[in-house]
Amino acid sequence: MGCDVLLRSRAKPTDKMTVPHVIRILFLLALPLAICSPGSAASLQGKVAEVVDGENIVVVSVNHLVRVRLLAMAAPEKNQAYAQVAQQHLSDLILNKYVVVHYSSLREGYLVGQVLFGDMDVGAQMIRDGVAWYDKTDEKRLSETEQRVYAESQEAARNERRGLWQDESPISPWDFRKAQLATASTSTVSLSRQPSPVRSGSPAGLSSEDLMGGRARTWCVRWKARGKTTFFGWFSRPLAEVSAGRSTLLDSCSQRWS
Repeated sequence: MGCDVLLRSRAKPTDKMTVPHVIRILFLLALPLAICSPGSAASLQGKVAEVVDGENIVVVSVNHLVRVRLLAMAAPEKNQAYAQVAQQHLSDLILNKYVVVHYSSLREGYLVGQVLFGDMDVGAQMIRDGVAWYDKTDEKRLSETEQRVYAESQEAARNERRGLWQDESPISPWDFRKAQLATASTSTVSLSRQPSPVRSGSPAGLSSEDLMGGRARTWCVRWKARGKTTFFGWFSRPLAEVSAGRSTLLDSCSQRWS
């Protein structure tokens, strides 16, 4: 859907306009204008109503459903190993919680942007917990500090063999898609020739508690919203003690490391 389509599809005023209707129309008018302005960025707030998969969510903002894709990260494809693990982990992090989305583009009907839950960059956290890759095709939309955080989060997850990095040679989503296209076009390329077997569903016994370390040390990524000052730290605490939200864990980290 292009910007012109968004502009044409906005609601039209009626004589019986109510305040909620006016708010929704203003929201629909502002959305395409923010996206279509070159180099622009805008924000919205809302409650996560649905986690579609490991990288796409639906947010309710101003009583309007908005589809959002997390920026600069790529979760396993539907038929890949760890796809269900990634979806469940993203649900554990933000489902039914209020988030802020900083977006600047529209892709395949989804707003593409950073999703923040409190001080946590959800995309960076998914990468750090080993259920997503750092997608550098969108890295120009990140600051230099954020690029470093995303890259270091993936390197740390790889070194610890966390989540999908438990496999010897995990296949990235873009390589998986290329292999599927090659198979469909030639019918001679088999996915079984890939370094790592392609499996559907979740590896047995791997939960969000395993990904986030349980009582093991858990990595915290936190930076100030304005100054982009980065704090890194390790924090050991049972997952049950932070079940009210990852913000508790992040606050504890900042107290120790800031």
